[in-house]
Amino acid sequence: MSVKRFKSLLYKSSKIQAEIIKEQKRPKPNWLKLCRMKKLRLSMKDKMLELSQQYASLNTLLDYKTVKVRSNAIENYRYRRYQ
Repeated sequence: MSVKRFKSLLYKSSKIQAEIIKEQKRPKPNWLKLCRMKKLRLSMKDKMLELSQQYASLNTLLDYKTVKVRSNAIENYRYRRYQ
C-alpha cells in the first residue's frame, strides 16, 4: 500500500469535509454543490478502504510467510540437533 496515497486521500477527505460543514452553515446552502462534495468524499473513503484492505491482505500474507520460514528454521534446528 502506498502510504503517501493513503495520507493524500485522508487529507483531501478532511478538507472536503470541512468545506461541507462550511457550506451547510451558510444561510442558503447550495445543495447541488453539497451533493457533489459528499459524493467525492464517499468515493475517496471507498478508495481508502480498498487500499487498507489490500494492505491487510498483504500483511496477512507476509505474516504467514514469516511463520512458515520460522517453523522451517525450527524444524531444521531440531533435525540437526538430534542427528
